[in-house]
Amino acid sequence: LAERTRLARDLHDTLEQALTGIALQLDTTATLLPRSPDDAERHLELARGFMRQSQIELRRSIWDLRSRELDQFDVARALLHTSQHIAEGTQLRIEVETEGDALPLPETVEENLLRIGQEAVTNVVKHSGATLATIRLGFSHNTVTLTVKDNGKGLVPEKLAAISHNHFGLVGMTERAKRLGGRFSVASMPGEGTTITVSLPLAVTTNGHSFST
Repeated sequence: LAERTRLARDLHDTLEQALTGIALQLDTTATLLPRSPDDAERHLELARGFMRQSQIELRRSIWDLRSRELDQFDVARALLHTSQHIAEGTQLRIEVETEGDALPLPETVEENLLRIGQEAVTNVVKHSGATLATIRLGFSHNTVTLTVKDNGKGLVPEKLAAISHNHFGLVGMTERAKRLGGRFSVASMPGEGTTITVSLPLAVTTNGHSFST
């Protein structure tokens, strides 16, 4: 059951996001094609890019690969790159900020932070109508915190509470945080956007390197 849940979460966080991106780009292509074929071709190429990425992510999910494209993985840069890719062709602008001294993180923490950030940005694109999403990665001596805040339409607290218990993406993000002993929260108000926050605990060794608890 735990493995089935993990696979369901990973497939949602990879294929579902890629398919959303493909659909957005194809819709834009169809809109632009009659009046601007060159622009339509650019969005079609973006859709192809999402397709190639989804193939890569599917292989990673199936084989549970832990490889990294770069020898030294930069979580903030990866969040910026993947979020811009998700938001490409939409009105959403992405900003990434870091606070505190960046610490080397265990691969499982990096992976889960990246997946949670991707899902959060995908939700912003699909539901919020926002023009700006700010991703903040904060480091302290015993905690790493990821915050994704948008300037979208927001939700009333009652509707937010209902969605939080039934939206698979939010449930998946919550499970990822809990699995690492962390905390996950969503705050939103009508007209004031939505903020998603995940805090994961770290244990600091005597040489200053951090590892998940």
